[in-house]
Amino acid sequence: MHLTQLRFQNLRCFKLASFAPSVGLNFLQGPNGAGKTTVLEAMYLLSHGRSFRSGGQRALIRSGQSGYRLRAQVSQASGQIFDVGLLCAESRQKAFINELPISQLSKLLHRCVVVCFEPGSHVLISGPGDIRRHFLDWGLFHVEPTFLDVSRQYRRSLAHRNALLRSHGEDREMRVWEAVMSENADHLDTWRENYLHELEPYTQKIAFELIPELGVCMLKYRRGWKTGTPLFDCLRDQRSQDQRLGYTRPGAHRADWRMCFATIKERNEFSRGQEKLISLIMLLAQAALHTDLLAEPVILCVDDLNSELDPVHRHRLIQYLRGIHVQVFWTGTERPVDLPDEACVFHVEHQEIIPEQPRLG
Repeated sequence: MHLTQLRFQNLRCFKLASFAPSVGLNFLQGPNGAGKTTVLEAMYLLSHGRSFRSGGQRALIRSGQSGYRLRAQVSQASGQIFDVGLLCAESRQKAFINELPISQLSKLLHRCVVVCFEPGSHVLISGPGDIRRHFLDWGLFHVEPTFLDVSRQYRRSLAHRNALLRSHGEDREMRVWEAVMSENADHLDTWRENYLHELEPYTQKIAFELIPELGVCMLKYRRGWKTGTPLFDCLRDQRSQDQRLGYTRPGAHRADWRMCFATIKERNEFSRGQEKLISLIMLLAQAALHTDLLAEPVILCVDDLNSELDPVHRHRLIQYLRGIHVQVFWTGTERPVDLPDEACVFHVEHQEIIPEQPRLG
C-alpha cells in the first residue's frame, strides 16, 4: 500500500497542510521545529489511533483549536483506493472510510499500515516488557482475524480476577475467571511465539545487511508463566500470594522476548546506538513479514535519520530501503549526501509542505 494524498488540519503547528508523496522514497527537509515529525505523526495516527510521542490527544491539537482532522488516500496492492479519515474533537476520535463513519477504530487501522522508527524507538529493546508485547500484538492484530477479540477477553478476565483478589471474592467466581484467562492466554501465547519464530529469519537477514559486525542474531520468547504448567494451575497455586499483592502475577500479560547476537548475549550489554539499530531491524523485519503474509507492503517512516544513525549504518539502511520497493518517508534538517537520485524532496517550512522542483539537466 502507499499514500497518494495526505491532508491534515489543526495538528500541532499546522493550520492546514496537504501533499502528494511519491510511491517510493520521500525526504522531508526542514529546520528543527518546522513540523517534519508531525507529518509522520499524521500517518502514524491513521495506522495506530495514537501518536508515537507522549502527551495524549490534547497535545496533538493546534493551540486555540478544539480538535484536529486527518484525511488520506490509500492505494492498496490490489488496486483498491480508500479514503480514510480521523477526526478528534474534545479528545474523542471518530473514524471514517470513504467518507462514511465507522463504529470501530480497528477497521480504519487495518486500512493504513505504518511502521515508524523515531528517536524513542530504542525502548523496544531497553524498555519494559509491555512495549515488546505491544510490538508482537500489533503484528498479530493485522494477521490473526480473532486476535482482537481474544486479547480483549483476556484483559477483561484479568481485570475481574484482580478485582476479586483485592476484595477477597469467592473462590468459585475466581475459578470462573481464571478458566477464561487460561483459555485465552493459551491462544495469545501460541500466536506470539509463532509470530516471533516467523520474524526470526527476517531479522537475521536484515541484521546481516545492517550490522554484520555483531554476528548471527536470535530471538528468544518467554511466555509469562511457568513452563510446562497450565496457567490455570499456576493461578490456583499462587492465588494466596496474589491476594497479598493485590494483582495477578503469572499470565500472558507478563510475556516478553529478547534479541541476542553471537557477540552480545544480553540486552543490558548493548550501547544506545546498538539499541537503536536493533529496534530498527525489528521494525523492518515486521514490515517485511507483514508484506509477505498479506501481500501488502506497509508504509515506512524514519524520523531524523541523520542524527539517529552514523554515516556507515545510514548508508546501509538507504541501500536496503532502495531494494524493498515500499513507500518510505524520512526526515532531516539537511539533505543527506547519499540521498538517492530517485528520492522526492519536500521542504517543510512556514506550516507548508512544498515539493522541490526537479533539477534540469
